[in-house]
Amino acid sequence: DGMALGNMIASHTHITRLALNSNFLTGQGVASLFRGVLENSKEGGQLADIDLAWNGFGNSNALGAAVAISKVLAESATLYHLDLSYNGLDAASCATIGEGLKDNHYLYG
Repeated sequence: DGMALGNMIASHTHITRLALNSNFLTGQGVASLFRGVLENSKEGGQLADIDLAWNGFGNSNALGAAVAISKVLAESATLYHLDLSYNGLDAASCATIGEGLKDNHYLYG
C-alpha cells in the first residue's frame, strides 16, 4: 500500500526510479507515498523518475494526493520525470499540482 511504500522510500536514498503504474493506488496511498518521497528528497535522495500512470487515484481522495504531490514538486530538486497520466484527476487536483510547478525548474516531463 502507499503508506508502506512511502515509509520505504523515505529511508532508501539510493533509489532513482519508481515504476508503480497500474497498481490501483488510492489517493490516500499516493499521498502517503509522496510524503515519503518528500522525506527522501530532504535526506539527499536521488529519486528522479516516478511513474504512477493508470492507478485511477482521481476517484479516491485525489485532492489529498494532489497536495502531497504539489509539496514534492515545490521542494524537490532531483525529480525530473513524473507520469500521472490516466488517473482521472479533476480540475481542482490539477490546479493544486500546478501550484507546486510554479517555481519548479527541474521537472522535464
